Parts: sequence; C-alpha cells; structure tokens
Amino acid sequence: MDTFNLIMISAWHEQFGNGMLRMLDGHPNLYVYPFESQVSTSLSSNIISGPNHWVPQRYSYPEFSSEITPEAAYHAIWDQELKTYLRTPHLSKFKNCGLVMNESKRIECFLKILGQHKRISRALLIEAFFRSTFMAWENYPVSGNHSHYVGYSPPIIFDADKFFNDFPNGHMIHVIRNPLSGFADTIKRPFPFSLTKYCQIWNMTQITALVYQKKYANKVHLVFAEDIFNNPRDSMKKLLIKLEVPWHNSVLEPSFLGQKLEQIFPWGTIRYPTSVANSSTAAELTVQQKEDIRTECWPVLNLLNYDKHFNL
Repeated sequence: MDTFNLIMISAWHEQFGNGMLRMLDGHPNLYVYPFESQVSTSLSSNIISGPNHWVPQRYSYPEFSSEITPEAAYHAIWDQELKTYLRTPHLSKFKNCGLVMNESKRIECFLKILGQHKRISRALLIEAFFRSTFMAWENYPVSGNHSHYVGYSPPIIFDADKFFNDFPNGHMIHVIRNPLSGFADTIKRPFPFSLTKYCQIWNMTQITALVYQKKYANKVHLVFAEDIFNNPRDSMKKLLIKLEVPWHNSVLEPSFLGQKLEQIFPWGTIRYPTSVANSSTAAELTVQQKEDIRTECWPVLNLLNYDKHFNL
C-alpha cells in the first residue's frame, strides 16, 4: 500500500475552511474529502470542546476505546455530513451534489484495510477512514497521480499535538478571515454565537494557530482568506510549495468532483470567494457591531497585522 500522506484544514466558523477544501478539490494529486471530515468520536475532547462547549464535540480529534472492534470504530466516527448524505440523502444539504457512494462498500473497504494489520492504532483508524472513502467513491475523478489526502475539521488546530503525534509527516492548513465578515456570516445561521463569544473563540483560535506554527515549523501553514480573494494564484502557489504539491490551475477556483462551483454554498455560508463579496459582507454590520468586534479582537488583529490583509 502506498504511503499515507494527510493534510488537514483548520478554521474557525465562517473563515473559509470549506472554501479552501473546495479550492483544492480539482488538484490531480489530492484526494479531497467531499464535506467536513468530522473524525471525532463520543470520547473526543479538547480545551474548547469540553464542559463549556465552545466548539461542537464533532470537531475534536478522535479517541477510541482500547477494546473497540474495527466495525464499531467505523460507526463511532462522527462523520455527520457524509453519513447523513449516504443514509438519508433527502435530508442532506448536499443532496444535489452528485456524489455516488455505497456505504456498505465503504465499510467493507474500511474493514479490509484494518484486517491487513495485527495492531490497530488511532492513526491507522484515521487512515482507513480516509482511504475507504475514496475506494468506495464510485464517480471520483481518479488521476493516477494522487499522493495526498485532504480533510477539513474546524478548528482541528486545537488538536495539533495529537495530529502530529499520529502523522509526523502530515500538514495542517489554518485559514484566517477577518472577524467582521466572519461574524456577519455567522449571524445568518439559525443559532448563531453572540458577538462576544464569536470574537473570544476567534482570538483563541488564531493565537493557538500562531503557537503551533512555531512549534511545528514547515508543517502548520497560516493562510489569510483575504490574500486568496485578492490574488488566488500567488496565494495558492505559495501554499502548494509548502505542501510539496505541484502547481495545478484547478486551485484557482472552487470546485466539486472537478467541476467549477458558481458559488461555494452549501459548503459553508460564504458564497463567493472575492474581495468585493468579503467587504460587502463586513459592511452588513452596524457601526456599533464593527466597533465592538474591533475592541474584542484588537490584540490579535494587531498581532496578525491585519491591516495588510483587510481594511478594518
């Protein structure tokens, strides 16, 4: 079996994490997960998904019982978006996406991969989770050049230590978008965060990303959404070099199954990856909301030198 290389995308809510997933979608060297790859289990937890529930448990890194069986492990993995699509497609927000997959085949592939090993580790379970998905995905455009798997679990940056313990040669992309546009999008959700809570988690997420960027040099890559909106070619080229993945023009626009998406929705609230749309979204806020966000986030905005990336 070929070497398993994993790239995970991290981002706080409405930060363009799903957008980054879709930007990488058509690259012939990348197996890109169709939706959020929620690899957590009921045993998962981290510093912000515990009793305070700042972030849903499904976005934590997985933990498994030492006595768990391979089949039980498959069902223990959250994977809400893909499992919903496979089991009750009429209830999925992706019901018209065109993905063709049989879950029974996926489970069969998952068990077959694990059956080749005497000892089952957490890293191996995660590897089987990704490999089996693409083995069972009937209409995935296989190029024959695939070298990396790409997943997205927001904000998995908080579990970077666990991730790099399991995958020391892996990479993590952390996407940052200004909190004004981010909050303007998040309040369009049915159950949005309050302004203060959104900003608190935005601050904590970016500081954590900066720490891990230093701790795992050349493995954790911070990308500003605004840079991608302003100049996708330069931004994506720099990122692919860091990932040691060759250039391909497909990364200049979001796609699914290699087909250009006219809008990113329903993959997240962000619809159009442009500077104009990003600025227009921030402009939806009231003057007071903007001022409150600047106050709540000012230390981190300064730390990130955000004036370079967006006119705040």
